[in-house]
Amino acid sequence: MNNKEDKRILKTKQLIKNTFSKLLDEKEFEKITISEIANNAMISKGTFYYHYEDKYDFVQKLIDEMIEEYKEHMIKRLNKEYIKSDEYVSELLIFMNTKLFPEFSLIKKINIPGLNFRERVETLMANEIKEIIKKNTDLHINDIDTVARVISSMQITFGNQLIEKGEPLSPEKNLETIHDIINVCCNLFLPDK
Repeated sequence: MNNKEDKRILKTKQLIKNTFSKLLDEKEFEKITISEIANNAMISKGTFYYHYEDKYDFVQKLIDEMIEEYKEHMIKRLNKEYIKSDEYVSELLIFMNTKLFPEFSLIKKINIPGLNFRERVETLMANEIKEIIKKNTDLHINDIDTVARVISSMQITFGNQLIEKGEPLSPEKNLETIHDIINVCCNLFLPDK
């Protein structure tokens, strides 16, 4: 019985999220009402309020769930052999294309001060990158924190650009862009020898 309740709750929350996403395509966050969400999701307002205090609570919980899912995904992948495998890159790009960036795109449409979604994801990515660098004894990095933060910021910025262009991430495009960034940095910002 409890398992059925859990499935119903998950289904209802997904329905609310999908409905909210569709409404967000049509109008600004501030103009969306709980009544509209409930009517379009074909649930009662009471059902919405059973799960969330208001639309701000809904958005915060949505972000918390996305961050937690991302964190779990990252933890599963932190081992040196796996990191250097093609499977790692493939799984990471699938996750970013199918989960992270579509949800990031959804959150970008919501303009609420203090959400800090990008900052939270960037911090998680930076922490993962730090762990990868520490596990890779071949790398000799002086300032791991800064390097990890710059790489994570670059990945999110790159993902945002692809979202805006409507393009999916691909290993080739990712590596090509990273190569271009390194090339520009080396050629423009390093003094000639």
